[in-house]
This record gives sequence, C-alpha cells and structure tokens, in this order.
Amino acid sequence: MKSLFALVLLCLGPASAAWGFSVGTLNLYHYASKLDERRSNLETELRVRGFPDIMGFQESARWIGVEMPFDTFVRFTGFSGIYEATNSFGVMNEGIALVSRYPAHRLWSARLPDTRRLSRQAINVGLFDLPEGGKAVVVNVHLSPYPEGAWRRVEQVIFMLDHLKAYASLPVIIMGDLNDHYDSEALRVLRKAGFVDVLEGRGASYDPTTNPLLIKSEYPPSRLDYILYQPSKLKLVRADWMCRENWVSDHYGLKAEFRLK
Repeated sequence: MKSLFALVLLCLGPASAAWGFSVGTLNLYHYASKLDERRSNLETELRVRGFPDIMGFQESARWIGVEMPFDTFVRFTGFSGIYEATNSFGVMNEGIALVSRYPAHRLWSARLPDTRRLSRQAINVGLFDLPEGGKAVVVNVHLSPYPEGAWRRVEQVIFMLDHLKAYASLPVIIMGDLNDHYDSEALRVLRKAGFVDVLEGRGASYDPTTNPLLIKSEYPPSRLDYILYQPSKLKLVRADWMCRENWVSDHYGLKAEFRLK
C-alpha cells in the first residue's frame, strides 16, 4: 500500500507543479537618471530573487548607444517577445514590452484610443503555451497618465476588454501601469468584467517616502500598478512586490504566481 501511495504521489506531483506559472509587471522609468545604479539593482534582483516567467514592461526606453534597464533584463534572462514603441524622441524610443521564457502562440500590440501627442499608450497581448499543454492570455498595458486623464482611462479599458472577447474561453491576465487608484472608474469597469487585483488594492507601487528616485515628487504614495486575474479560471498562489529593496524605477514592480483551474 505504501508503495502504491508513493507511486501516486510521484505521478501527480510533477504534473501539478508544471501547471504553475508566474507573471510580473514593472514600469521602468524612461529617463537615464541614476542609470548605473538602477541597472546594477536590476541584476541583483534577478540573481537574488529570480524573475517571473512572463514579464510586462512599461516606459521601456531604448536609447541609441546606451543599455537601458529593459536591455539589461533581456540580456540577463534571454527572454523574447514583443516590443511596441509608443513615443520617439530622436535618440530615445519609449515603449511597452511583453517578454517570456515560454513560447508564444501569438503576440500582437494595439494603440489605445484617446491618447495624446508625446503620451501615446498601447497594449501588448500574448497567447502563451504553458507547461503540459495549458494556455493563458497575458495583456500588458499602460493607460494614460495624470488626474485629468481619468475619462481616457475608462475608454481605454473598454477598448481593451472589447479586444479580449476573442479569448473568452481562455484564462486572461491584465497587468501594467493603469495610472489610477483602486476605487477609480477604470478599475471598477475591470472588476465588473470579472477581474480581481492580486493584492486587492493594498500597498503603494509609487511611494516617494521610500523610493530614492522620488525625493522631490509632488504626489503622495499611491497604487498605480496592478495584476488582475479571473478567479473563475485561475487560482492565485501568491503575490508580492518586485524591485522594492533593489529599486530600478520610480515605480515598484509586482509579481504573482498562478495555477490553472
């Protein structure tokens, strides 16, 4: 009997573990301030704490002749995926990127509506092949900034949800810099559509009281960055901050681990 029980555990254990996967989001701050320190902190974070299987980046700047944090991440991990340039300023492009260790069945990007010149926003969407044959759709998004952009963010969320109807049968994760507080209208629209924040609105991803890049910020601590999932299709295993001790940006990152139901 003990041998039979051990055999069952041996058969079930690896398959169960294989269904787990992790995602992360991080706004990378497109300026070159404290660049050497930020790149060093990112490498320390990657070595010491590891990194999620699928990563979404916002403000992933690429400067001509300069290794920016996004380039550091790709060089260190070997991840591949999609990069969408949103704003170009000559020597520097700013964009959003969705990269992963997993193969992608499909990757695409779309410009969001109601964006302004020099502040264009977009989404990346990836359909990823997970271990043991599972699939999940991951959306990386950067919504319009500033308090006056609240109506834009609502329109952009509606646009995004319309485009995700094609994946109704699959688990979908939406993550990124939503530039809005947990009780905002944009977040309420997402919750009404069945998406739940992995931290249920807790914490601050933008925090001038602890982040060295925000010493002169005029804004109070606030939660701007989210990972939203569908509890009907995914089980949340754990969620935590990224790059909080090893700061890389004016935002802290967020990561979460899931299992397919």
